[in-house]
Amino acid sequence: MLLNVDYYHLDVFESAAAVQSECEQGLQSVFFIYLFLLYDSRFLFPDPNMFRSLLFLCGFAAAVISSELDRHWDLWKKMHKKVYSRQIEELGRRRIWEENLKMINVHNLEASLGLHTYELAMNHLGDLTTEEIKGCSNGSITVNSSPPVSLDWRDKGLVTEVKMQGSCGSCWAFSAVGALEGQLKKSTGILMSLSSQNLVDCSRKYGNHGCNGGFMTNAFQYVIINQGIDSDAAYPYTGKVSQKGKLLASPAALHTYVT
Repeated sequence: MLLNVDYYHLDVFESAAAVQSECEQGLQSVFFIYLFLLYDSRFLFPDPNMFRSLLFLCGFAAAVISSELDRHWDLWKKMHKKVYSRQIEELGRRRIWEENLKMINVHNLEASLGLHTYELAMNHLGDLTTEEIKGCSNGSITVNSSPPVSLDWRDKGLVTEVKMQGSCGSCWAFSAVGALEGQLKKSTGILMSLSSQNLVDCSRKYGNHGCNGGFMTNAFQYVIINQGIDSDAAYPYTGKVSQKGKLLASPAALHTYVT
């Protein structure tokens, strides 16, 4: 629920759960000392001035501990641009935030003991209850309940001509360029045959093996890092691995992909 890697980008926030735990322990200690002093002060401290001094020190320690948590609260609000319209609203959100911080602290302590395989950290949802978070994420979406029986991308003009793979085990490269060709047509209106040979020759360091197999996802990663892929006309298919390995043009680029 509250897992967010972005929170670790600021070192000061990494210790928030630890600070909260220390604050709780410190406040509990101060409280018990305070009760003890009230009960036994007449026996231990016949001098009233000494008793008042110790009470002052207890109050000061509690204020220091509380101010440390206040500092983290203020930093968290600033980081996530939290603004509350009324003070009563902020007090309520602060209480929820502290409860979530306590939950995170307990979970991470259990994780350190091997009871969990992951750790939690505070994120922008830290001032919301579980019910509020569920309410935000349960929006309804109207879905077509009757999908078409078949879909032929050729009818939509998104498929190039049939290509000859030959004896080279490069089906992964043809699959990758086929997907890219369709998306290129959808986004630009241009249908262009892209270079399978470009992928066969140049994407080895991304986990592909030329004519000995590979994966579409690795091919996509190459296109992203390489900032493009050649056209088939500029970099024609040979059915074998060559040493060409050089991007001649970049008619199509891929910035990201969804698996």
